[in-house]
Amino acid sequence: MTNFAVSLWVYQRTGSISWFALAAMLALLPAAVLAPVAGAVADRFDRRLVMIGADCLAATGTVTLAGLLWLDRLQIWHVFAAVTVSAVANAFQQPAYLAAVTQLVPKRYYGRANGIVSLGSATGTVLAPLLGGALVVAVGLRWVVLIDLVSFLVAVGITLYVRFPATMFKRREESFGRELLGGWRFISRRHGLLSLILLAAALNYFFAVVEVLATPLTLALGDPSVLGMVLAASGIGMLLGSVLMGVWGGTSRRTTGVLVGILLLGVAMIVAGLRPNPVFPAIGLFGLGLTSALVNTHLLALVQAKVGLELQGRVLATNLMLTWLMVPVGFLTAAPLAERVFTPLVSGTRPVADLAAVLVGHGPGRGIALTAVAAGLCSLLLAAVGWSYRPIRRLEDELPDADPGTVIVADKDRIQDEADRRLAELVDAGHG
Repeated sequence: MTNFAVSLWVYQRTGSISWFALAAMLALLPAAVLAPVAGAVADRFDRRLVMIGADCLAATGTVTLAGLLWLDRLQIWHVFAAVTVSAVANAFQQPAYLAAVTQLVPKRYYGRANGIVSLGSATGTVLAPLLGGALVVAVGLRWVVLIDLVSFLVAVGITLYVRFPATMFKRREESFGRELLGGWRFISRRHGLLSLILLAAALNYFFAVVEVLATPLTLALGDPSVLGMVLAASGIGMLLGSVLMGVWGGTSRRTTGVLVGILLLGVAMIVAGLRPNPVFPAIGLFGLGLTSALVNTHLLALVQAKVGLELQGRVLATNLMLTWLMVPVGFLTAAPLAERVFTPLVSGTRPVADLAAVLVGHGPGRGIALTAVAAGLCSLLLAAVGWSYRPIRRLEDELPDADPGTVIVADKDRIQDEADRRLAELVDAGHG
């Protein structure tokens, strides 16, 4: 709710897509830059404590924002600073959170477990624009931020209560500096996995372009209350996609699930910009939410199955870094594409303008709509490239699954100590 309300506040104060996109970019860029460090931290330290620390850091940014609001001293740069602090916290929270799934869940349930994880995010995505839009109008941004503070108390309290099985080594053989590159070394040596992650990163660019343009596109067709309902459609789609994955678990070949999801994402982007009616962005965003849940859960389950538990924080963080880096690029280039490339096409020479009108219709915001359609067409091309490239298509056959161990709850340091003792006994017996 806070992200929605603050982004709306920035856009209403400035009326600029670029400023709006900058706020959204700052919510991701620090997280992407810090992802390798966060991944190494998630593999080296107690993931539960990492999550608690990250939530506490994020809460400090929200407390500062609340204080400035109550003093009536909030400025644009304050919002950007608070968003940056939240992004840094998210950088450490996400790898620990996602890698914790394999500490708590047997391998055969990875697809369903990731569907349930996505369900939590989707629920917030549904409620945030609906409640955020209503509360901004009814009680103002101050109360939205205070509700956010209460949510931090709930999150930290629950995580303090939960206990994780002792399935991680406490004694590390690599230096922290070497661990920073561990995720990249693992991915770069497996060409099929690297190619699939790069494909997902490219998709994230086009997704980001459509995502950041959805707000100005909808506001060109309606008021903030309409915007809240349209953005909620994305969350509803993600909610249904998460429920589907939680029950179904995904395709038997997870690469197929990823590629089909990319294809459907492209179709949803095209629908979002087809006609100057809020129904089309709503349907398109619903499709984006639904299919992004399918893509993300299939990709997460694939990484969790192919990567050992001791490396998952770093590999997942590297994956997040590559995909997150493309989101700020999409946010920053969305406004120039819409305002300087596609808007002139809509209002340009007659043949070009007529073709644009056939694709997206007439009316306000049609340059933005044409940008969304172009992003969708590029996503369809990505799906075709992924399917035609053999290392991606045959990834699950050529890359073996990691052995998660037969015992879920085990102290790996105790097991290693026992193995070291037996080895020492064998060496001594050989010398005797």
